[in-house]
Amino acid sequence: MLGSTQEENIWYNKEMECKNCGKETGQIKAGKTRALRQKYKCRHWGKVYTPNPKERSYSEEIKKQAIKLYMEGNIERSVERIFGISKNIIYTI
Repeated sequence: MLGSTQEENIWYNKEMECKNCGKETGQIKAGKTRALRQKYKCRHWGKVYTPNPKERSYSEEIKKQAIKLYMEGNIERSVERIFGISKNIIYTI
């Protein structure tokens, strides 16, 4: 039964602090992100958050190299293969 305090200690993480209310109590695990980072849910606010989200951008060095190759005459597909990024990303860099 999840209501007992012994079993609740398994699900609660007392080290995490809610970004909304700042409380450390009542933080429970709530799955993982696509980047395999742990998500938590605040029992007080009901909000789900990731304490240290992974940056979703490419490094400045990769961006510069991709632009350089594209400007030198390489087609989008070759830049896409070299860096493993989508050609749509190349247009937005």
